[in-house]
Amino acid sequence: MGALAAPRLVAGTLFALAPNVRENPFLTRDGDEEESVRRLEQSQRWSRWGDAGAAQAKAADLAKRADTRSMLEATLAGSPLRPDLWLKLAQDRLAAAPDQALAAWRLSVFTSRVYPPVMAPRLDLGLRLKQRMDDADLDLLRDQMRLTFVLMPAHTTYVLAKPENAPHRQFYQSVVNALSPTDIDHMVRIHALH
Repeated sequence: MGALAAPRLVAGTLFALAPNVRENPFLTRDGDEEESVRRLEQSQRWSRWGDAGAAQAKAADLAKRADTRSMLEATLAGSPLRPDLWLKLAQDRLAAAPDQALAAWRLSVFTSRVYPPVMAPRLDLGLRLKQRMDDADLDLLRDQMRLTFVLMPAHTTYVLAKPENAPHRQFYQSVVNALSPTDIDHMVRIHALH
């Protein structure tokens, strides 16, 4: 065993003693201040290129969003019974026009009350829009909470576990506590096949 380790030990020792192996090229040495300043200025120039790239990426993303919005609106004009597209439109409009986002969320619920692929994100968006809702919209949100709780409990737990949804947990608890076993049985019997 020792015979096998000896060549590696010799090679490692010779390599470690080679000039400039253990030196860090980024640490300054005596008399290298000019080189350090040059490297610092070069890194700052590269940093500016990174900022320019980020700005170009943001501009391209905004252009894509405008294209996506117009594409969604055109698709919904021809095929309005798409709860997934209404939800995407609502999510897209949330920051710029919350009232329009609420209207699109409402249409997502009206087009399909029970559509499992959008129920969890629709509940999440509904909780974010809750402050803008009137009584009719709050009834829709309560209905979505009940349906999601009965049909997809893991998704409901995931949505409510998000930190931004913490203020809504008490509201959710009151909605779930109002459910009776008969209500749950009725929902499961009607909607479990979806």
